[in-house]
Amino acid sequence: ITLAIVASLCFSANVLAASNQIEEVIVTAQRTDESIQDVPIAVTALTGDMLTERQVITVSDLQMNAPNVSFTNTNFGSNSLAIRGIGRLLTAATGDAGVSVHTNEIAIGPNLNSSEFYDMERVEILRGPQGTLYGKNATGGVVNFVTRKPDFESVNGFLDVEVGDYSNQKVMGALNIPIADNFALRIAGMQLQRDGYTDNLAAGQVGTDGRVLTRDIFGDKLSNEVDGRDQ
Repeated sequence: ITLAIVASLCFSANVLAASNQIEEVIVTAQRTDESIQDVPIAVTALTGDMLTERQVITVSDLQMNAPNVSFTNTNFGSNSLAIRGIGRLLTAATGDAGVSVHTNEIAIGPNLNSSEFYDMERVEILRGPQGTLYGKNATGGVVNFVTRKPDFESVNGFLDVEVGDYSNQKVMGALNIPIADNFALRIAGMQLQRDGYTDNLAAGQVGTDGRVLTRDIFGDKLSNEVDGRDQ
């Protein structure tokens, strides 16, 4: 009986240790692939699965999943993304951002109000000045959007369909196609249509209707990888 109890306790301890293992997360915070444990920067990394589990749908949702991050819509379809209180406080063509935003290491503009995540590899949020590696407009930090890369293993993909109130219709999907041993393609897309759910009190005036916050968004991505180099 004693041996059976000891054996069961050892087995339970091994199962518990295996279930508590932390998955290694690879980031490119320093322009090269590194484990997040080895990067000497305050980094929050959200993998594609984490974005889905935490329902991080838009850029605005990042502020609920990363410390010291805030997101505010501004005039003319722009936005202010701030880290540790440093962001874009001036709404003007000459106003520079305090947080640099990149998609696959390419800087993008501050029109992130209606952007939604789909087919993402991960999102990296680097807190603190990053001008050495990312240039100007990175005083507060950097946000990197990394899309999912093609793989050479098999033909695979996914398709998600969502319907809901206010005529909400959303379709997301991706298709991975390996062409050769060292060449693969990945095609991804998203379409969202939804009626507005907020009454427009100025309805009847020129250029207005009865609802605001409608959505009619379409996006697509085409990426290829040759000998380990994605394009």
